[in-house]
Amino acid sequence: LEVQGIKDVTVVCYVGDGASYEIGFGPLSGAAYRNDNVLYICYNNFNYANTGHQVSAATQQYARTKTTPIGSENKFGNIVPRKNMAKIVAMHDIPFAATASTGYQLDFINKVRKASKIKGFKFIDLLCACEPGWLVKAHEMNKVSKLMVDTGMWPLYEIEKKKVTVSLKPAMKPVEEALKLQGRFKHIDSSMIKDIQAQVN
Repeated sequence: LEVQGIKDVTVVCYVGDGASYEIGFGPLSGAAYRNDNVLYICYNNFNYANTGHQVSAATQQYARTKTTPIGSENKFGNIVPRKNMAKIVAMHDIPFAATASTGYQLDFINKVRKASKIKGFKFIDLLCACEPGWLVKAHEMNKVSKLMVDTGMWPLYEIEKKKVTVSLKPAMKPVEEALKLQGRFKHIDSSMIKDIQAQVN
């Protein structure tokens, strides 16, 4: 586009969490390092959904996935906390990084609009509930996406010129409200819930 002299275009990459957080992190980091004029949106459903719901670096601790199944050998699911990708990408000194959720559509739309007007590399980590991967009922996906924010499990914020701004102050509902709607957390006990709540707090 630059070679052709076309400058009035917003280039958007729409990429899953597995590719963003892990297997494609090199190109993502390189583009951020060069400050390429791109809006990169990570479609984040916290697992490799395209290939069968395996664990990714975006998967929350204690979540059950295809590669962290619950059984006699594993009663915890995924034992590793997720990466905080928005902060990692922001550390490349890009002009804009943010988190968003499909549960708060207007917030996401506003961040896309804002980012599209900024020159340089922009990154939005978008939480998207996953019906088969999260074992969520189809009619409750939006509710779960909102509760992940309302419980503080997925805070909404922007990092612009190294300044962090909270987009929406979470209601800080108990994390159990979000967890109980997701079959991937069906196995967790009170001690694990307490641990997740402490991490969020």
